[in-house]
Amino acid sequence: MKSFQIVKSLIYIFVSILVCLNQSTAQTSFSRNLPDLKWHTFETTHFQIIYHQGIEIIAHETAKIAEQVYPVITLDLGAEPPVKTPIIVTDYLDYSNGLATPLGHYIFLWTQNYHKYTTGDTNWLQTLIAHEFTHIVNFWAFRKFPGFWWELTGLGFVPTWFLEGVAEYEAEKWCTHRDMLLRVTAYHKQMLPYKKMTGYIGADQIDARLVYEQGHSLIRYIAARFGHDAVKKIILKFRAFPFSFNLALKRGIGISEKQLFAEWKEQIDSHYTQEYNKHQPLNETAQIFKTPFQGNYGARWSPAGDKIAVVAINEYDEHVRELYIYSQESGKFKKVAGPYVNSFFSWSPDGKKIIYSQKHLVSNGASINDLFSYDIIGKKIKRITTNERATDPHSSPDGKRVVYAVHQISHSNLAILDLTSEEKKVITDFPQWTEVFTPVWSPAGDKIVFSIFDNQGNRDICLINSDGSNIERLTNDPADDRYPTWSPDGENIAFISYRTGIPNLFVMNLSTRQVRQITDTPGGVFNPTWLPDGKQIAVITFEKRDNTDIIILPFSESDSKQKENSTTSSLKFHHQHEPVFLQESTPLFKSSTDLYLKKYNSLLNTRSQILLPYAGRDETGYQPGILNLFSDPLGKHTLMTTMSYRSRFHYSIDYTNRQFSPTIRFYLQKTTLDHGDFLQINQETTLKLVENYWSGSVLFLWNLNFGKSILSNHLLWTRFNFTYRNSINYNEYETNNIPQWARPFQGWSNFLTFGYSWETYRPDISFDIHPKTGYYFGVFGYWGDPAFYSDLTYKQINMYGIARRELFLKEHVVAARLGTVFRTGDQPSQSLLGIGSQTLRGLNFSRTGDKQIFANLEYRFPLIRDLRLKLWILYFERFTGALFFDTGKAWGTNWHTFYDGSKTSFSNVDWAQTTGGELRHRLYLLGKIPVVIRAGYGFNLSDLNEANYYVLFGPVF
Repeated sequence: MKSFQIVKSLIYIFVSILVCLNQSTAQTSFSRNLPDLKWHTFETTHFQIIYHQGIEIIAHETAKIAEQVYPVITLDLGAEPPVKTPIIVTDYLDYSNGLATPLGHYIFLWTQNYHKYTTGDTNWLQTLIAHEFTHIVNFWAFRKFPGFWWELTGLGFVPTWFLEGVAEYEAEKWCTHRDMLLRVTAYHKQMLPYKKMTGYIGADQIDARLVYEQGHSLIRYIAARFGHDAVKKIILKFRAFPFSFNLALKRGIGISEKQLFAEWKEQIDSHYTQEYNKHQPLNETAQIFKTPFQGNYGARWSPAGDKIAVVAINEYDEHVRELYIYSQESGKFKKVAGPYVNSFFSWSPDGKKIIYSQKHLVSNGASINDLFSYDIIGKKIKRITTNERATDPHSSPDGKRVVYAVHQISHSNLAILDLTSEEKKVITDFPQWTEVFTPVWSPAGDKIVFSIFDNQGNRDICLINSDGSNIERLTNDPADDRYPTWSPDGENIAFISYRTGIPNLFVMNLSTRQVRQITDTPGGVFNPTWLPDGKQIAVITFEKRDNTDIIILPFSESDSKQKENSTTSSLKFHHQHEPVFLQESTPLFKSSTDLYLKKYNSLLNTRSQILLPYAGRDETGYQPGILNLFSDPLGKHTLMTTMSYRSRFHYSIDYTNRQFSPTIRFYLQKTTLDHGDFLQINQETTLKLVENYWSGSVLFLWNLNFGKSILSNHLLWTRFNFTYRNSINYNEYETNNIPQWARPFQGWSNFLTFGYSWETYRPDISFDIHPKTGYYFGVFGYWGDPAFYSDLTYKQINMYGIARRELFLKEHVVAARLGTVFRTGDQPSQSLLGIGSQTLRGLNFSRTGDKQIFANLEYRFPLIRDLRLKLWILYFERFTGALFFDTGKAWGTNWHTFYDGSKTSFSNVDWAQTTGGELRHRLYLLGKIPVVIRAGYGFNLSDLNEANYYVLFGPVF
């Protein structure tokens, strides 16, 4: 029974992960349901476009691009989707990404153009669509009889580098940022080994990016060496036998995974090591401004030079940018704002405030960027724009105005905010698909210099009068130029240019327009700023895989020596294929009004996404069945059902509705529970218990938003539950004259639940195995009453809190949990309240009672960050350890009200106390599904003879 329950649980976990993948995309994209959005849909030859009102132009462009890339990608991969592919297009929150899911074969697009901050001249929307559609075609390419099972098998065994590498190969050019990443990691011998490229292994943001870019490079190497059709051959061979990608490679191109990786890496290491050595690393010769942060993204000196503001992240695996201030006097950093502060910001001219942009929650639950100011003296934060989608602020020399970039659906513009009158004025009117960013006032306050990424793919430095007139391009050439910053004397503009093949620092003299190269880094420099004296420039450098540094460089006008323009080259095979580029074509629609004539109907778009065999079990053994999942592309409706039958009919129905606020969930199940040995009559006779069990619930869930940190969640819910128990062998208890109070409970147990929880946390890659800082508080109330047609009458309240703090050593954490349970009234004898080994580790048996208190204290420490062991479909990754002390007690009534025995009080019940150690390991099933296993040994401090090994599955508190 137990072994089957473990297998059954793993099946549910696997399916739930797939469902959560689908729903998490919806919940990320359609944060907190957002019932105020009005959705529309239209169809093209091969696609269904679903979008919310207000972004018709993006929806039209999406349809046009999708149809143009369709024939090329399907031909290249040798497969076509048998149905129209739904593409969900959104642009109401400040997030840039795409996702393709095998459940339903949907594409989700978050279309704010982040490409302006990255590199290349490719159309951002085209890149996004082509990349995600390549995934969809790949999913279908793995499918044959028996349908989704075969596709799912292929997705489990195909390495991630291949899936992502093919998507990038079809959608994107090879660019300088990719060269930079491989050049730095290859030189420092820190490229990912092959085993780590096979799945979404828990990694920091550099490792995560390397999975994509090493895979991209490998696909280009395959195409260059074995021909453009080699990718299609590998896919077809893998489809025939999706249990070994190595075999597919041998059949498709004639070499193994190991040989392919070794040959490719030899070229990569040789080429990029030589390229790195051609240049002059700044971190070996220049002054480094030391910080305690692994990732530094922006630095600005106060006008007096006594303070330095830095936007940084503590660790690459946290992904949380925050604003810090360093005082020259104290020599210490202090966090003043966050999370998700953007890297471009400025000081006010009097040095009393910092103006920055930050992502935050707005009234409908979406996350967008607004401008904020931090008061240095008052230590207060004030939001200075409201729902503006504003970034990259820079304060005017008189401190009365702020210029910034504002996102406007299909493009962006420059805007100016008057801090006194709070009047806002957009001063530019750029065409669609043009992006502007990082504006900076001139010292005189009459002009603004900024970066532009126009709709022709050109990246230049522009100059404009502060009233929006007279736009001039300071650079107007094929080079990628960006991040301008004005010298304090107004005579020079420093900027970053990719003209040497590497992002380096250049300075332009505004009088002569002469441009000088200042750095010749082997990695790259970004986000420059002049120091107040005008004699130094600070930049962010990426020259080492493990951190980005803040480098301070001297600058002198009198130094007329021109730095030699050292250029870098890329491997030839990286540029032997270019993706399909958008060309003007006949419009798909006669007018824009055709786009939103049809309202999106979530019910009509709901369809089966997964149909799998399923096995139930009752006291007679296993029984076959099926599992089915239904959903619509927006995730407004989700229905998962299981049915099985042999001797009895078992089923479960789980339906969630996200059309409204709150979320509504209905659940219903019927099963047979085999409790095994339930009552010991004497040494010879034991009575078993088998019962039919019906249960169901109706849940209303509110995701509350108080406009605070994105990393803070508030949930409020109410739920009505009902259960009915019918003992199949109840006559055995009557035949043996078992007292009424000792018999198993039969009848209805119906109750209302009310709950609230709050959580604040710092995301990191090991959240499920080794959580870092964060807090949690939850309180849940239960009320069973005859008014709800319940045969049990009771009230119960559960409450517990969690606190986690990282110590001085990285990933060494102290974690504590305190919980209580208080119940009055009846309890079914089949499920008595108790404190067991899940709460007090090391106990051999539970302590029962309707009043409980427990506490846990842990010291957590890292052991092995990555075991790098892959066996068949399992990748064994991280090990951590924990030393724990658990304590708790249960008292009060320990049976239901039919029992006429005694009660215990708090004072006459001893504390149960256990201590021991726990080993935690995270492995990846099929290279992609994380599974946490916890094994430990605990001692009962009250009775050292009572010690217990235990194994638990799932995340820690």
